[in-house]
Formats: sequence, C-alpha cells, structure tokens
Amino acid sequence: LTELINTFYDYSKLEHPEFQLVKEKKDLAEFLREYLAKKYDEIEFAGFGLEAEIPEKVVTFEFDEVQLSRVFDNILSNALKHNPKGTVIYVAMQQTERNIQIEIGDNGLGIPDEIKENLFDPFTMGDASRGNRESSGLGLAVAAKIVELHGGALFLGKPGNPYISTLFVIKML
Repeated sequence: LTELINTFYDYSKLEHPEFQLVKEKKDLAEFLREYLAKKYDEIEFAGFGLEAEIPEKVVTFEFDEVQLSRVFDNILSNALKHNPKGTVIYVAMQQTERNIQIEIGDNGLGIPDEIKENLFDPFTMGDASRGNRESSGLGLAVAAKIVELHGGALFLGKPGNPYISTLFVIKML
C-alpha cells in the first residue's frame, strides 16, 4: 500500500505545473550502457537474457538521470514481472540528425490487445496483473510523462524483428 501511495504521489508530482526536471547535457549512450550494467545481475537472477545495441560514439543529450532511469526501470520491471524465465530483453539506441531513439523490447508473452490502446493511461493493467498486488498500473503512465517532459514521446512500436513480441520506443527530439 505504501508503494502504491508513493507511486501515485510521484505521478501527481509529475503533473504539477511547477515540477522541473534536473537536466544535464551528457552522453546518453554511456548513461544507457551504465544503467544496463547496473541492472544486469537483476535481469540474470530473474532468469532473463539481455541483448543490447548501443552506439560506441558519444550521443549528447540534455536529460535528467534520475527520471530517465525511472523510465527504464518502469519498462524493465514490467518485462520482468509479466514474462516467463528465459525471456530475452532487447535494448537498442539509434541517433539520426533529427532525433534519438531508444527501443526496449522482449520476446515474451506480448501485451494483450485489449489494453494496447490505453497502455500509457494511469491504472491500465492487463488481466494477469489485476490480482497482482505488486502492480499499481501507473508505471507506464509515469514513464510516458517523464519522456514527454524531456520533449519526447513513448509509444508501443511494431517490432521489425519477428522474435520481438513487445517493443517500447522512446523518441527524443
């Protein structure tokens, strides 16, 4: 219950007009590599695999490390919660002249069609997680809001790889 209240409080804080990100111009590729290195043991302990394609070059972007970590945490925790052991998580980053795109996907069970349309709305949960007391239904709403505050968009993508069943796309402009 405490975690649910804290998550709801954090979500409402993000909606407040005076909320400000603490942005610094840094190497986003290096940040993502370090984030995944910190999470590797957790992913492996859960019985999952991890594959990453992150450019070796510097990808400069102005971002809030704490809040962007939260975006990755929320997406990753959903993958770990709602998929069986043996699932592989895929993370990729690409930079073009106009944007930076981060993709986080997996080859797990996929997202039920009935919730895809409202996936980023507060309190959206699939049937399997409705009885799960670990889920608030706010994680992806929080993640989408944080990405929006960074001037980007978070959406469910169409995997180009037939082995990926779920693909979240973070597009930073």
